[in-house]
Parts: sequence; structure tokens; C-alpha cells
Amino acid sequence: MKIGICSGVDRAETIKSLGLDYIEENMSKLLLLSDNEFANVQKTYEKLDLPVYSFNVFFGADIPLYSDEFYASAKEYFTLAEGYSDS
Repeated sequence: MKIGICSGVDRAETIKSLGLDYIEENMSKLLLLSDNEFANVQKTYEKLDLPVYSFNVFFGADIPLYSDEFYASAKEYFTLAEGYSDS
């Protein structure tokens, strides 16, 4: 069994030092990062050998889930999120 925690890259070193196996990242925060910032997050996790196996907060508070606007932009959002989760 693997034990992980919901957190972010800012606490990755502490999480690794506690002996946890993985981190569950916040997808809505990752999607706000530039490509360079995201690459730095990936490098940090790789350097620490701390994998990201899952994500939480897939939709941030700024995304109205039950509206026509959501359905119009959902495909683009899902595509971007899928790309990050494959990294």
C-alpha cells in the first residue's frame, strides 16, 4: 500500500522527508502555471522522487459547472488537464 497526501510543490521536500510515497496535486492550480513554471514543478518532483499519482480540485471556484459557459469550454479544459496528467 502507498500512502500519499494532498498538497503542493511548496511542501514537497517536507512530504518526502516524512516518508510519504506520493503527492496528490491541485489540478486547478497547475493549470494556472506557465509552461516554464509547470516544468519547474515537474523537475522538483522528479528530483525528490516524489510521484504525483492523482489530482484534486479538478475544477477551480472560477469555473461555473452548471452553465452553458462550462459546456462550451469544457473540451479545451479537459484537453489541457489531460496533457498535464500525462506528464
